[in-house]
Amino acid sequence: MTHFPQKIAAERGSDSALIDERGEITWTAFNARTNQLLSALRGLGLGAGDAVAVYAGNCREYYEIMMATIHTGIVWVPVNWHFSPEELAYVIADSEAKALFAEGQFLDRADAAIDRGETPSLAHCFAIRAAELPDSVQDYEALLAAGSPDEPADQVMGGPMFYTSGTTGRPKGVKSSTSGGGGPIEVLELMGAGLSGMLNIPADGTTYICGPVYHSAQWAFSFLPLLIGSRVLMRHRFDPAESLELMDRHRVTNVHLVPTQFHRFLK
Repeated sequence: MTHFPQKIAAERGSDSALIDERGEITWTAFNARTNQLLSALRGLGLGAGDAVAVYAGNCREYYEIMMATIHTGIVWVPVNWHFSPEELAYVIADSEAKALFAEGQFLDRADAAIDRGETPSLAHCFAIRAAELPDSVQDYEALLAAGSPDEPADQVMGGPMFYTSGTTGRPKGVKSSTSGGGGPIEVLELMGAGLSGMLNIPADGTTYICGPVYHSAQWAFSFLPLLIGSRVLMRHRFDPAESLELMDRHRVTNVHLVPTQFHRFLK
């Protein structure tokens, strides 16, 4: 099975791994879906060094995509969900993404970006939780169904490429030397353990994310703890009263917040 979720599923398979507004999945299910997605991506001919873009809010499928790509040497590109079709098309073209994952609530903009004809590298677009699909878009769950839940061979490390805010011009893609380099995935294990150990984040804790996961800080403080076993509780939008209730109900152990959110808590 994929390196990270398999290890945790073997010990706590029935525990929750990911929770969002629409439900939750266990570590066992997370592991199986990651395997299926990894297999399906390879079936499309995607592999180490290739890029895929993700244009979605905070949802469980986002973490499935991240987990599958980091085991395949694929570079995943998180796109700001506020971007216009023109800006989205630019990021797809600049990163040379071969596939786009778009959540249903943003699908109109994704379809408009594709219609611009400015994304020559893009070969596939998959919709997450979409009621209707344009002709150019395929269903995410159908993609998973085409993949095998069996153990994938030749697992190598992928990683993210974040784009800058573009305050001095067009946004620029920034990735580490290890992203998409096909190195050993144990490097990510060290990163997850290092961050969690430094901040005393328990391996069986609960991370709460209520800021956009396309941001590097929100990614680091949720995905890296996930690698060592912390489940991730997420919301697409921040609501201070709801957040306090969720923290209490789910016994949240760690959360990343910005000063404005602290201020809204105090109010």
